[in-house]
Amino acid sequence: MKLLHGDCLKLLPGIDDWSVDLTVTSPPYDNLRTYNNSLDWTDSIWQSIIKQLYRVTKPGGVVVWVVGDATVKGGEGGVTHG
Repeated sequence: MKLLHGDCLKLLPGIDDWSVDLTVTSPPYDNLRTYNNSLDWTDSIWQSIIKQLYRVTKPGGVVVWVVGDATVKGGEGGVTHG
């Protein structure tokens, strides 16, 4: 077993196709959090991450994408609904 801990923008391109059994991630959804003053996670960034996760995940593998809405200006953040 190998555990990778780091910035997915840097790690994912170097991971072989269909080589990961499990990914657990909690991205800075809705830009509610920043990690070390990181960039804003726009749609294009998280969509490219999802494509990379699809590429590296083994058949039967699992991706756990932790998402939580927050109240922003009296309403939901909007991540978990269309």
